[in-house]
Amino acid sequence: GQTINVDGVQATIQELACKGSAARSGIVSESTQVIFRSRSTRIIWLVQISSEMWDYDPDGDLYYEKFLATFVGPLLDRWHALAVSHSLSVVFFSRTLFVGDGAGASAQGAVEGDWSDTQKSNSSNNVHRRSSDGVYYQDFFKVVVENVLEIDKTQIIKTLKQEFWEFPRLLKWQLGKAAPSNASSGNMLEAINTTLNLLDKHHMDRDLVRTGNSIVMLSASSA
Repeated sequence: GQTINVDGVQATIQELACKGSAARSGIVSESTQVIFRSRSTRIIWLVQISSEMWDYDPDGDLYYEKFLATFVGPLLDRWHALAVSHSLSVVFFSRTLFVGDGAGASAQGAVEGDWSDTQKSNSSNNVHRRSSDGVYYQDFFKVVVENVLEIDKTQIIKTLKQEFWEFPRLLKWQLGKAAPSNASSGNMLEAINTTLNLLDKHHMDRDLVRTGNSIVMLSASSA
C-alpha cells in the first residue's frame, strides 16, 4: 500500500512475497524480482466473431455469452477493485465466406471510430479475395468501443451484446450466400496487423497519461 516515486514515476506497492508466501516487509537485494503492472494502459481487445461464437458450450451457453460472463465481467470488476485508469478499445473482426450466388454480391466492410486511414484501408471494403481453395472471402473490422476512460461494466456489456447481435445484419450474412468463417480460417493476423499500424505511431502526439499499450486477442477456438 505504500506509494513511492522513482525517477518521476509514481507507483504503489501492491504485494510483497518471499518464496511464494505473502510478506509485510523485506530487503531489496540483487535477487529481488520486481513486477511492474501499469494502472493506466491503453488496451485494445480484438474479438474474433467467428462461427464458433454461436456454438454452445457444455453448460448450454453460447460462447459469446461465455466471453461476456467469464472474461469481460470478472475482468472489469477486477479493474474497478484496483481503481485502474485504463483506456479500453474493443474491435470486432470477422472473415465472411461467400458461396453460390453470394460470391458476386456486394458487401460493405465496417470500420468505425477515429482510427487511422491505414486501418480503414485494411478493412477490405468491397473487395472479394479468393483463397487457395477457390473460396471468395472478405475481411471486416469494426470498432465497437473506442478509448473509453470511465469504464462502466453495465454499459460496456450492453454495448457488446448489442453490437454482437447487430453484426450479422451489418455484414449481410445469409444462409447459402454469405457466412462467417470458423476461427482457424479467420483473419487473425490481419487484425493484429491493423492494430499494429495504430500503435506503430504511438510516439507521435503521445498521451503522457498512459504508460503502456496492450493488445489482447480473443477467439472462441484454439485452432
